[in-house]
Amino acid sequence: MTFSWGPLPAGWQVASDLEHNTPQTIATAQNSLLLGGADVRVVERRTAKGGLLRVASRGAWTFDPAALAQKVAQVGDAQDRFWGEGGKPFLVSLIPLAPGATHSSGGRGLSEAFALFQEPTARLEDFTFLLAHERMHSWISSGLGGLPDDREALDYWLSEGFTDFYAARLLLRSGVWSLEDFAAQENEMLVRYAGSGARNAPNARIQQAFWTDNAMQQLPYDRGRLFATILDHRLSSASHGRLNLDDVMRRQRELAIRNDAAGVTATAAAIFPTVYRSVSGRDLSADLARDIQAGATIELPADLYGACATVKTSSISTFDRGFDGEKSAASGVILGVDPDGPAYAAGLRNGMKRLGREGGKDGNSQLFIAYRVADADGAERVVRYYPAGKAKVTVQKVEIRPGMAPARRSACARSMSGAR
Repeated sequence: MTFSWGPLPAGWQVASDLEHNTPQTIATAQNSLLLGGADVRVVERRTAKGGLLRVASRGAWTFDPAALAQKVAQVGDAQDRFWGEGGKPFLVSLIPLAPGATHSSGGRGLSEAFALFQEPTARLEDFTFLLAHERMHSWISSGLGGLPDDREALDYWLSEGFTDFYAARLLLRSGVWSLEDFAAQENEMLVRYAGSGARNAPNARIQQAFWTDNAMQQLPYDRGRLFATILDHRLSSASHGRLNLDDVMRRQRELAIRNDAAGVTATAAAIFPTVYRSVSGRDLSADLARDIQAGATIELPADLYGACATVKTSSISTFDRGFDGEKSAASGVILGVDPDGPAYAAGLRNGMKRLGREGGKDGNSQLFIAYRVADADGAERVVRYYPAGKAKVTVQKVEIRPGMAPARRSACARSMSGAR
């Protein structure tokens, strides 16, 4: 199929990945992005391999969208170098959510684009990991065999979990993230995983409840990322650093390209165990049955990062928002405040108008969470508190070795990101 814009209203700017000079099909059209309006701004950048990158935004933000375009180009260059591919056009849209919007913030990966949507109070640094995750979907898992036509949530441990693993790994390897950035983001995941009520749910349950249960929706991301971390460490240790998970991913990419050329259909999750065995000599059947299908708790080994960082275990408070977050977001009014909870102690009350969220991470009781609200008389204020429950949970934490010289820090960034 071909695509072109018709007559546009005066003053409109438009952008779509269907404009890209690449073959388009009905399938890509169904998975495309189109954006237009009088308030749309389009910023263009070229990646290191010459690919046209565009950021199309609406609304006012706390940062210049041109800075977001630069960040996307930086992230994209790192991923292109990893896969040995690139130079393709790409489009990113940035859409502000209205206060109290029922649509969750985040992003959605598309054929040659991805859509970002967030409250306009978001900071540029809030997008870094999300950008890396969504762009990595160009390869994981669509470039490795793809997802099944039905019951695809059963394979999210790879499509989402491995994408998280490589988004973080390449941000560190490229220098976009520091050692501390990498550890902080990994620790957010570890806190969320440890406190998740769905942590040990079997994989079949994810398929059943992915779209109705927030904890179940997050589970394959964290479980798959931890599984990838364990496999990478195991392969590197057994080969004395000669091999790691990168070798498996690149070999699977080569196989997927050959399969596409030959008309062979095989999903990424189905191919992966075979490719891993061809690289490592190890059968993953027992690991997949225990850690992925049955949902056993996955723990990081103490020596995961060698002398560069320690993996410690401690006890922290469980995450407790203190009110009904989902109903409040949907209605735009604070509901379900627990009189014994942290939100009530901070001053949040039923009936306040929810104007927006400022900070915090769902599942992390160690970070302040804040909500901008309006009282009955219309007076606005920000209620800020630790979402710490009364129960405790055991959690692992990565701590970067302090006092390292610059050369040692650079070496640790290479080793912790799997660079060779």
